[in-house]
Amino acid sequence: MCKLATNQNQSHLQILGMTLTRYINLGNIRQVLTSKYWLILTLFGAFFSFFALNRGGIDLFLELSIIFLLVNLLTGNYPIRKIPTSLVVSGFICAYLLLTSILVAPHQSNIRWMFYLLRMIGAVFAIHCLSQKSDIKRNMITSSAVVLSLAVCWQFVARNFLGSPNGTFTNLHYLATFSALSLPIAFYFFQTFDRWYKWLLMPVGLMDIELLLRTGSRPAILGLAFSIILVSALFIKGNRKWFCILSFLVVLTILLLTNYANVSGRFQELIVNLPKEERVQFWNQTWDKLNQNSVQEWLFGHGISYIPTIYKSGSRMTPFVFPHIVFLELLYLNGIIGFSMVSGGFLILGTKLIQKGKRLRDRGNGLFFTCMLVVFLTWLVHCGATVPIYSKYSQYPLAFILGTLIAVLTNGQNKVGTVARIEKT
Repeated sequence: MCKLATNQNQSHLQILGMTLTRYINLGNIRQVLTSKYWLILTLFGAFFSFFALNRGGIDLFLELSIIFLLVNLLTGNYPIRKIPTSLVVSGFICAYLLLTSILVAPHQSNIRWMFYLLRMIGAVFAIHCLSQKSDIKRNMITSSAVVLSLAVCWQFVARNFLGSPNGTFTNLHYLATFSALSLPIAFYFFQTFDRWYKWLLMPVGLMDIELLLRTGSRPAILGLAFSIILVSALFIKGNRKWFCILSFLVVLTILLLTNYANVSGRFQELIVNLPKEERVQFWNQTWDKLNQNSVQEWLFGHGISYIPTIYKSGSRMTPFVFPHIVFLELLYLNGIIGFSMVSGGFLILGTKLIQKGKRLRDRGNGLFFTCMLVVFLTWLVHCGATVPIYSKYSQYPLAFILGTLIAVLTNGQNKVGTVARIEKT
């Protein structure tokens, strides 16, 4: 009896082993690890952990997305031939900036900022890898709107009900970055969704506007206003162009006249104190430092590091680590060569975005390009004047902006901007 039971157990084990061998093989493991849902999970997790929670989880999520990117590369699910030239050039520019920093300032280079740059370009590649897997259909678009809405609501609750004036961030400018950059995307979702739940995005947009105005961030408000007016002038045709521009100017005028959220007071203070404005002092100090450059420093810069600047107000002196203007910062840190690469890349990206946006005839696609151009220009103006270019508060937003732009610009057909058609099906 014992021998019979032992044989039966061995038979069961053999059957179980054969079953496991059938279903658990290299092909299935490869299929699981290269699934698009890993990239979706890690990228959504990075977005929410940074823009809503701001508790450091973004580094882990971005690193996981890079790991899954490498898995797709090594298994051939993301063929190298599918990597567009613009993405290769972006990777080359980042590699140049990192290598040059190590060579010209091996001991002074800010390692933490350099890792932010690495994670940024890794996330850009991961977003493009995700865009190549399959069409981004309704569930993906709806999920993006849900994650964005949850992040806005989270910040609104934190600021208005949990006694945190900066939301979950440590600085009002960081909250202004999120609210200014998310507002055009919320507008895009509202305009293109055709079902009833589009109206849920209206209170989200109002909360977003309230957050932006309450921060009182003049660079964010100016950057968003400038971007909207410029993009309206470029993309909207006929009388609708002037109607949109005039309507937006009327809204700005009402805000200034009513002094809602002290917007008018903040800008009046800027005009009165412009000669003493701290940014003007930083710019002058940085220019003086540039004039002391050697030939090598003019060409290659001082490496990715701090730029010590001092704000003087009477007898008070406050130290800062960057000049609050991205162009002088890039010129000082990366020299003429690095500055030309980065600014040239941004210029080419913006030009291609405008050209493709003007050629599109589909309403959803065209609106997506205009909103993303507003986001990109707002990031350039606001982050370029308020945070160091290599800080995470500049690099991580850039990762999502640059990744999305390269993905939609290099695909044969815009796969993101098809919400209007998808929502009707």
